[in-house]
This record gives sequence, C-alpha cells and structure tokens, in this order.
Amino acid sequence: YRFGANIHGHTHEHRVMIGDTIDPRYLSVCVEHTDYAPILFEDAMRRIVEQGGIVGFKNGNGPTM
Repeated sequence: YRFGANIHGHTHEHRVMIGDTIDPRYLSVCVEHTDYAPILFEDAMRRIVEQGGIVGFKNGNGPTM
C-alpha cells in the first residue's frame, strides 16, 4: 500500500480484481488492453484516475534522500 497504483503488463486479458470489481490500484498495459499499440505514460496516468486509482505515493511513503 505504499503506492497509489501499479502499472503492469503481465496479466494479458485478465485484470486484478477485488471480488467482482476491478482493483483500481492496478493498470494493465498489456497489448490486449491497449488495442495492440503502445500508449503514452500520460494516458496510463489518466486511465488510473478514471478507474478510481491514485497516482503517486500514499500515506507519506515517498522516497527518502
């Protein structure tokens, strides 16, 4: 729960689910979900927000220097 979202491409046609609902913390960018074409990073961020996810760190768990 450190990050608001996880972008991945290894589940192919499947989505990460919580029961019968898509888990908004995960965005699949497999070709099956992008019409077999690359998408821009900005489009991935938009999709995360549209499905109810959060972009960035959560609960102040950002990187430390």
